[in-house]
Formats: sequence, structure tokens, C-alpha cells
Amino acid sequence: MRPLYLALIFYCVLFSFPAAAEQSPIKPQTQGEVTFVSGGVGTDERNALQAMRDDYNLTLLFSVKGTGEYVSDVKVRITDSSGNLVLESVSDGPMLFAKLKPDRYR
Repeated sequence: MRPLYLALIFYCVLFSFPAAAEQSPIKPQTQGEVTFVSGGVGTDERNALQAMRDDYNLTLLFSVKGTGEYVSDVKVRITDSSGNLVLESVSDGPMLFAKLKPDRYR
């Protein structure tokens, strides 16, 4: 009875990994009318973000001037042409993509 029990546990564990691996490590966030994603630390996050890139009309990449070293935990504050705050967040990685309405932003 014990070998059958161990075999069942083995197959349950073995077949649960593909389902977990298919989930994207990046989750879109919404603030007001702006949807955005940030991250890019590690290969999995970078690949997930690159796959989502076409869904967003603003792409930001944060790096150190001179060295090009990527940075995270960057404070992001975006205002529209009237000075209204539309997004205020801290980037989870060197990449941040956002969906913004047509306007001029700072």
C-alpha cells in the first residue's frame, strides 16, 4: 500500500509544476484610469514584461547614466498637461509600462 501512496504523491507533485510555471510573475496594477506593470528583475520577469510590452503606450527603462546598470525602486510620478497626478508609484524593477490616454505628460 505504501508504494502506491508514494507514487500518487509523486504524480500529483510532478503534474502541479507546469500549471504554476504558466502563470505570469507580473501582475498589472491600476491607479485611477492608468493601468501599469513594473518589474524586470530576473529573466522570467523580463520575458513576461517583454511579452506584455505591446499592450502599453509608455515604456520606461531605469538605468544609471554612464554605466547603464539597471536600477529598481525608482519613484515614478506622472502628471497630465493640466498638472493632475495620474500615476504615482515605485517601480518594482528597471522596467515600467503604462497605458495612458492621449495627452502631454510630465
